[in-house]
Amino acid sequence: MTPVEQIKDRLNIVDVVSMYVKLEPAGKNLKAKSPFANERTPSFYVSPDKGLYHCFSTGKGGDIFTFVQELEGLDFRGALKVLADRAGVKLGPVDVRAEKERDRQYEIMERATEFYEENLAKNEEAKKYMLNRGVEDHVIKDFRIGYAPADWRRLYDELKGKYSDKELVMAGVGKQSPKGVYDTFRDRIMFPVMDTAGRPIAFSGRILHPDEKSAKYVNSPDTPLFNKSDVLFGLDKAKNFIRKYNFTTLVEGQFDVVMMHQAGFRNTVGVSGTALSDTLSGANGVNNLGLVKRLSNNLVLAFDADSAGEKAAKRSANIALGLGMDVKVVSITGGKDPAEFLQLNGKDAWSALLREAKHVIEYSVEKILSSTKDAREQGRRVQAEVLPDVASLGSEIEKSYFIKKVSQMTGIEDAVLMKELEKITSPVAKSVEVVAPKKEERSRTDILERKLLGIYFSKSEDSNIKSELIKTIGEEKFEQLMKKYQDFKQELVFETEMISAEDDPDDSYREMMNNLEEDYLVVKMDNLKSGIKEAERGKNEDVAERLAEDYQNMAKRLGEIKNSRHINKI
Repeated sequence: MTPVEQIKDRLNIVDVVSMYVKLEPAGKNLKAKSPFANERTPSFYVSPDKGLYHCFSTGKGGDIFTFVQELEGLDFRGALKVLADRAGVKLGPVDVRAEKERDRQYEIMERATEFYEENLAKNEEAKKYMLNRGVEDHVIKDFRIGYAPADWRRLYDELKGKYSDKELVMAGVGKQSPKGVYDTFRDRIMFPVMDTAGRPIAFSGRILHPDEKSAKYVNSPDTPLFNKSDVLFGLDKAKNFIRKYNFTTLVEGQFDVVMMHQAGFRNTVGVSGTALSDTLSGANGVNNLGLVKRLSNNLVLAFDADSAGEKAAKRSANIALGLGMDVKVVSITGGKDPAEFLQLNGKDAWSALLREAKHVIEYSVEKILSSTKDAREQGRRVQAEVLPDVASLGSEIEKSYFIKKVSQMTGIEDAVLMKELEKITSPVAKSVEVVAPKKEERSRTDILERKLLGIYFSKSEDSNIKSELIKTIGEEKFEQLMKKYQDFKQELVFETEMISAEDDPDDSYREMMNNLEEDYLVVKMDNLKSGIKEAERGKNEDVAERLAEDYQNMAKRLGEIKNSRHINKI
């Protein structure tokens, strides 16, 4: 049995999908609001019997592997690893001779990670630095933290016989110079950035011996595997805990993430080495905060207690609010960042801070009120700093609530605040607005064709149904429809199953067939009318007579269909 077969044997599609969306019964199927688009009415259906899903808003569909690929922005191998871990299936070793460019990029990143890990274990000074930061050995291993030697070409020399210079530069671990390729990272504590399947795709390196010339942090450039707007540091380890606790803590630095996880706050992710995007769709279909939103709508910001941290928190809050998330802010005291706060005050103190976290709008107003007592200055800052956040809220009820809240806190009349709010269009909210795909307008004939073909496909292309369809619409038209819908078989089957959630499609089969024949007859009769007129103008009496006879036969058949419908109602 192959790994794919083992996974499918151990995991059903309901188990997998329900970890991401709430499913409700719909006949023999299950339905939910689409995880791929914003919508009010559920258009996402799961078939437990077939092990398949289909989203009618976006047209996406498939099995558990395509679902995880789409939702987590992974390739097939990444989805395979995620599901194998969940199913307890052991995968074989990766073929190091794989010729595909993307596979070789993953190999390079894995080998580089192993190289850095080995060098941390050998370097006493780097190990001492990690010990002084309070990071325990098991956490170092869990996050696969390493050390890049200070030499210019140590990693390059390790990999050059196995990969080309072009591949190493493309992966971001090497840089090209007139004298050849040299290592991107030197004398740095190395934090691998993982995709949601737990594979290293980038690095963020902190300098071990600071100097005036070198940056404190060096991050990987964008590569075929890594787009800084598509991932968050630690999300691969945090995702299941985010679902479990129904909120995400977002911090700035890698050490913050590592120390938070070590302390048991494992629903924490970081932005260092990545960049928050202000659009929902990224290179893999969804950006970093978009992935977090799918896991939980609740976000707690815990950035450094300095001006840069405040600015970063403000930016993050704007984006998250525009995505429709509920955003709170932790007010950190007694330490510069979460990692230091934990070291100085312990886990219980951090838990207390989380419980005291305030909605970002209330937090912003309190910051303004505590920084100035001048009422005019307060008003100006509320207008500039707070109202854009209110404008980012997707719900008018939410906007009304926070306008009243700001009014109570500042003493500014809510009518005045509302008037100022009307002047504001949040640029972030506008850029992250997700518009559900416009649904295709279909004629009755299109709908009938789809329904009848859905029944045909759902019954394993039954020959009797095929014969009836050919009799109704003709063999040529049948072949055209088969070609048209060849790639949408599963979608049509799902539509059929949706019908069966309320009615048995077999009960309405004859009526649908009659309606389709009726539609085809009307079109044919209109064409015959034109043909008869043209033949009469050309004085071609034999053709006109033959066409008129065909028209009469069709009119008779049309009358029979209408009469049968009337009789069935009696």
